[in-house]
Amino acid sequence: MVGVENYECGRRFEDIENRGHSVGTISAMNAANRMANPAFFIRDPWAVIPTNKSFVSSALALALSQIVNDNTSGRITAKSMLSFALAIIALVLPSRYFWFCEKLLWALVKPWRKAMFLDLLVGECFSSLLKRKRPEFSALFLNGGAHIQQYYMLSSPVLTDTVFRNPD
Repeated sequence: MVGVENYECGRRFEDIENRGHSVGTISAMNAANRMANPAFFIRDPWAVIPTNKSFVSSALALALSQIVNDNTSGRITAKSMLSFALAIIALVLPSRYFWFCEKLLWALVKPWRKAMFLDLLVGECFSSLLKRKRPEFSALFLNGGAHIQQYYMLSSPVLTDTVFRNPD
């Protein structure tokens, strides 16, 4: 995890806010929350920095951080499940619960699908926050593509290079 001192990207959000615009972001890489009043700020899962002061933002940040950082072990703590459930209850429309349950069952079949499922949920939370908070500038970073690329790209059957291969 990275501390605040390495997070210069957040100054872009601060500059936007200083020009009179509201900002909302989830998982923006290398961004610290130096804004006076963000619409919402949910930190990068690898960062040890504060979110905005909202209970929902804090719950979502805590859960995302643990889930993303412990992805290789597949371990999700009870605290993270509870935090994530509270964020979902607060941000996801009940009419979408069944659809997400179907996608969860789909995700459990193959390990790489878990990253995609998490991105679907984070995207839904982001969409909900956009509608509620209406920031004039917003940013969302989805970790699933990076995860799949990092873990599976070098396992492609079309890759002929034998030096750069993922272990079995």
